[in-house]
Amino acid sequence: MLILAMISFWIPIHVLGGEVDSMIQLHVHCHNGKPCRFTGETIAVELELVNGGEKDVALPLEYFRKQGPKVILVDNHSYKERRLGMGPPMTSLFNRMEVLASGQSIRIPWSIPGHHVSRFALRPVSITVIFRFYLAPGTAQSTKDFVSTQLLVEDGR
Repeated sequence: MLILAMISFWIPIHVLGGEVDSMIQLHVHCHNGKPCRFTGETIAVELELVNGGEKDVALPLEYFRKQGPKVILVDNHSYKERRLGMGPPMTSLFNRMEVLASGQSIRIPWSIPGHHVSRFALRPVSITVIFRFYLAPGTAQSTKDFVSTQLLVEDGR
């Protein structure tokens, strides 16, 4: 594992498995079913990172688990956006690479506090939540290589 971490540090992430951003997929599932309903409470979701490529890929999976995704709320009435804070980056986890084998996935539980939605969204609530993971955090590629998915949240009150 130490050798893999050293190799991952020196070799750009896409060399390990082809074009990473086309191999890695991100899916989101709302815990309260489809469609996802906002009842005024925290919205619990599960994010799934999937290696849909033919090669294994080294990614900072522990960073993704602990830091979480970048989350953007988009009000579907006004089209205004609000980016939720992620806290300071956990830079010590940037280079702790783990292999996500071909066909393998990891699930990451996440939540959107209800007060963020209540204070932002017009009524009736209809927002699109964008979740994004940057695949090479802390590098020059960090804003170029990412995976993203969206979740529609409708008023459920």
